[in-house]
Amino acid sequence: MHSRRAFLESTCGATLAGVPVQRTVKQDSGSALFTIEPLAQGVWLCQAKHPPVFSSNAVVFEQEAGLLVVDTHSSPWVAEGLIAQIGRDLPPKPVQYVVYTHPHFDHILGTAAYRKRWPGVRVIASQSARRTMEESGAGWHLPLAQWLRATLESEAKLLDPARNSAAAARWQRRRAQVEEYIPAMQGVLPVLPDLSFEGELVLNDRRQPLHLRSLGRAHSEGDIVILSPSRKVIATGDCAYDALPFAGVCFPELWVKALRDLESVEFDRLAGGHGPAADRQCVKERRSYLEELIGLAARAKSEGQTLDQFAEAVSPEKIVSLRNGVGAKYSSEPRSLLAVPPPGVDSVRSFAVAVKENAAHIWQRLGAQ
Repeated sequence: MHSRRAFLESTCGATLAGVPVQRTVKQDSGSALFTIEPLAQGVWLCQAKHPPVFSSNAVVFEQEAGLLVVDTHSSPWVAEGLIAQIGRDLPPKPVQYVVYTHPHFDHILGTAAYRKRWPGVRVIASQSARRTMEESGAGWHLPLAQWLRATLESEAKLLDPARNSAAAARWQRRRAQVEEYIPAMQGVLPVLPDLSFEGELVLNDRRQPLHLRSLGRAHSEGDIVILSPSRKVIATGDCAYDALPFAGVCFPELWVKALRDLESVEFDRLAGGHGPAADRQCVKERRSYLEELIGLAARAKSEGQTLDQFAEAVSPEKIVSLRNGVGAKYSSEPRSLLAVPPPGVDSVRSFAVAVKENAAHIWQRLGAQ
């Protein structure tokens, strides 16, 4: 149904919310930048085909008078690609709500494009997510730039010494994208929520009522999930998706508790913040993996091991929760949280490094409340 034309990388001026920015994605009238997968009647998972830098999925729920969009990607111009498909591949209704599953940059920075197209759109997030966004202030992009460049440096270590492989060429393109993305985003401020809540918020609707539930601290400072009870579909952001997680700023024990709570929720299909659509088994697999890393890290600390000693000893084949096909599924896309293929020449080695990074992050975040 969709064209398979990729994002067209070009340089053209753009202005959003009165701020001139440099556009890294351009859409022509016939292109479809997102793969849109129906999960149930009135629910779609939207995945960028070739996202620039890093970006999240979006999930679209149709209600009587309009649409609710979960997460808005890493930049306004990426969001513009999905907006262009509303009315063509999605119902021709206005976007009434934007919901942030959590305050990480790759999920919130496209909102200005929605507000430009539909000025009355309401933005919803947890209270803790709003506080996090407020505290980051105008200098929010500085730690992001540092993290993006550090990520590139760590991934460069996975490349072959000759640096002449297809993986190396891909890495070079990503580096060029990052160096374009960082200055372009300096003028784009995150759009703060109009409505923030803790606990549960119900958006009643004749066509499809939606239940928004705050999980508190888990993957981030403030995670929420969006449940359609009538369609048995849940959007979980980065709390659960079908690949290795990013755990750099998580709250490990609280994350496990949130996942246990999700296991008691009735749903059939799961739309995560990255990767493909999944089912409820995804939540159990994520919980088991985190619980195992927490146990290993706690035991290593009690034995007096250093972080380096612990991470060095961790390998995918030793992780019980990665057996029975889970590791094989994850290793096919070990860095899917970044929405790009693994940069390493050896996918097995790349996956092992990603697991070690998870283990190190869990070690560092143990006990975080």
